[in-house]
Amino acid sequence: MKTIKTMMLAIAIVFGTSAFASVQSSINEGNAVPAINQSTDDGYKDVKIEELNEKVQAAIQGYAELYDLAALSYNADKKLTKVTLSSKEDQSLKVVILDDEGKEFVETATE
Repeated sequence: MKTIKTMMLAIAIVFGTSAFASVQSSINEGNAVPAINQSTDDGYKDVKIEELNEKVQAAIQGYAELYDLAALSYNADKKLTKVTLSSKEDQSLKVVILDDEGKEFVETATE
């Protein structure tokens, strides 16, 4: 009698564990979030540093001690240069927007 009880308990544990695992996997599959790739056209076009004016080139060179130039793009409508810099220390990225005078441009949020 004791053997039958032990056997029934073992079967109940096995079925309970497998039922729990199948419920968890179906829940995880139902919560899957598809990756969304958004392409934003912000008006910036890739440029070479030689194509920019001297003031902007000088401002970019000012970052050369701490950063490497990762990417460079220009928005002709807004006359702004987007400079993506990579830290020489930890390879983190920093994006700086420069106006045509070589000064950092900070967009103000309008409400």
